[in-house]
Amino acid sequence: MDIRSKIEKRAYELFLARGARHGYHMQDWQQAEKEVMAEVEAQQKKKEEQKPVSKAEPKAAAPQKPAEPEQKKKAQAEPAPAPAKKKVAPKKK
Repeated sequence: MDIRSKIEKRAYELFLARGARHGYHMQDWQQAEKEVMAEVEAQQKKKEEQKPVSKAEPKAAAPQKPAEPEQKKKAQAEPAPAPAKKKVAPKKK
C-alpha cells in the first residue's frame, strides 16, 4: 500500500472515531499524515540499522603522478633503429 493510501485510510479512521462528524477533514488528514510519516521513517531507520556493516573499509586510491611534458617523454623514449639503406646498383654506361 502506498503512503497516500495509508494516509487516506487513517484519516477515515479518525473521522469515524470522531463520530463521523463533518467539518474536521483537514485536522484528520494532518493527523493521519503525521502518524503515517512517523511510521514510514521508523521503518526506514530500522532497515538502515539492519544493513550489515562492511568489516574492511575500501582502500583509498593511490595518488597519480602528474603527466610529464611531451618533450621529456620523447627524450626518454628509446631511439628508433636507423632505417636500412637501400642498395643501389651502379649505372651501366
